[in-house]
Amino acid sequence: MEHLRKCLEIKPEIPQANILLAENYLDQGLIDKALKQINAGLTYSSHRNLLFAKARIEAAGGYWEQAYNSIKKIDFETEEKTEYLELALQVAEVQNDDYLSLALLEKLVALGQQNYSYCLKIAKVKLGSGLIGESKKFFDLALDLNPTEESCILEVVNFYLTCGHDIEGMEKQVITAFVEDKLLKLKSQNPHNTEVTKILSELYYQNERFEEIYKMLTAYTLKDLIMQTSLTIIYKSWIYLNKNNEAKKILDFAFKSKHTRGEASYFYADISLRKREDDTLRFSLISVYHLRKSLRLLIKEFEMYKSSKDFYSANSLLMKIDAISNMISKSYLIYYQFQLHILKNLCPRAISLHKHYKRS
Repeated sequence: MEHLRKCLEIKPEIPQANILLAENYLDQGLIDKALKQINAGLTYSSHRNLLFAKARIEAAGGYWEQAYNSIKKIDFETEEKTEYLELALQVAEVQNDDYLSLALLEKLVALGQQNYSYCLKIAKVKLGSGLIGESKKFFDLALDLNPTEESCILEVVNFYLTCGHDIEGMEKQVITAFVEDKLLKLKSQNPHNTEVTKILSELYYQNERFEEIYKMLTAYTLKDLIMQTSLTIIYKSWIYLNKNNEAKKILDFAFKSKHTRGEASYFYADISLRKREDDTLRFSLISVYHLRKSLRLLIKEFEMYKSSKDFYSANSLLMKIDAISNMISKSYLIYYQFQLHILKNLCPRAISLHKHYKRS
């Protein structure tokens, strides 16, 4: 320390001496003193090493905007130090500068940093810009670099499920087979992976493979079962397979949880209407109450994705919103039908709300 100070007294313009002294202060947690030292060096030179050191200290102190301003003064075209590029990337990501993040990520990959996480980041940035084909290349590369990492596989799988229909030349059967293969391998490694089970059950349900849903989910207790996928998928699959008694037990259990009470009440209301039971009205109103709460949360999440321009995630949520809206609409219709045909009452508000929530 003393040697560095003396050196700087004689030649205060030496960049490396200023950097070493500033980093010494940083190691001691003296952020402001470290910045003062770097700024002193910058009065003599705008050497990139000084700017990187300044950005590193600012980032360490949580001064992200200042760090961002520092790295924007640097020309990265000729920069080849991975350490510097990774620092700049961290700052750019914190400041949500996708353009700079993408440039830095591509630079890192071009320099031979075959890091699957970099590829995933590039893929996501390109996806956010609507470059589906380019995004696919990097999702595929990420999977090639790390074919066994669960989080990587799930990222790639979700990309294909969400965007596959927009990839030129990709057929639905090919996507389904690819996704199923990856998910089944994950499930063989960890049979209790809820996310994998959820995606698989949704995939099977879309393709009306109810028997496979049943085989996959019957290993779970009732308590765990309703946490694996939507109650609608479970209940309708069981009913399709004529597992009526089991389906009834699942509904009874689901009704006890506030998270699934809305869906369970809807199915109860439908059953009660067909049996012309007085509980029809109660269940239809309980269903509306809980499903509307779920709908509000989904709409809030949808707006968040839309404002961040994550349109594919927003679109996925929109499908869930439509499904819940239709369920609410049918609950109002059930209420209206029971009032009209059983109690001989006319409820125009119920039919009006049925139309309001109905989705085509």
